[in-house]
Amino acid sequence: MQDQETSNAGVATIAPQDTTTNSAAPDATGATGAAFDVARWRADFPILARRLGKNPLTYLDNGASAQKPLAVIETLDRYYREQHA
Repeated sequence: MQDQETSNAGVATIAPQDTTTNSAAPDATGATGAAFDVARWRADFPILARRLGKNPLTYLDNGASAQKPLAVIETLDRYYREQHA
C-alpha cells in the first residue's frame, strides 16, 4: 500500500505505508537486512589480499590514512601516466 493522502473535513492526513512486502526497506537505523559480502569488499582493496601467516590481513582505518579500492588506484595510475602534464 502506498502513502495516500485523504481529507476529512479539510484536514489532510497521510495513511501509513505498508512495508511488509518490501524486505529490502531500511529499518530505523538505515539497515536493509541484506548480508554484508566481506569477500566482495576485500577483493576491492589489494592490500587485503595479503596474509600474516595463516591469517588474512585486517586493516583498521584511521583519520591519518585510508586504503584505496583497486578502481581508484587504476584510475589514478592512468591519470598520471596519460593525462597529467
